[in-house]
Amino acid sequence: EQQEGRWTWYMIKVQQGRHSVKMLINSAQGIEKWKGLASAWLVCQEKPQGIELSLKMKQSYEKRRLLPPRPFAEGEMRRNIELGQVKVKL
Repeated sequence: EQQEGRWTWYMIKVQQGRHSVKMLINSAQGIEKWKGLASAWLVCQEKPQGIELSLKMKQSYEKRRLLPPRPFAEGEMRRNIELGQVKVKL
């Protein structure tokens, strides 16, 4: 991220449970020196168990507002959790 134009994403799909991931970083061809940051993120989706909730209004509202479209499947939540970050110097 510290050098413009030099960034990338790597994604690994994993199932529930404990995992270890090892990553080796090498300089790209033609690049002698490079420094920057490497960070690891957990991008997950979950479908938590919910409860049904009904509310009764004092006034009746005939007009209903349209809601924006759902970004995920019904009942699904997505979270991005930063696991850590390290400085890299090659």
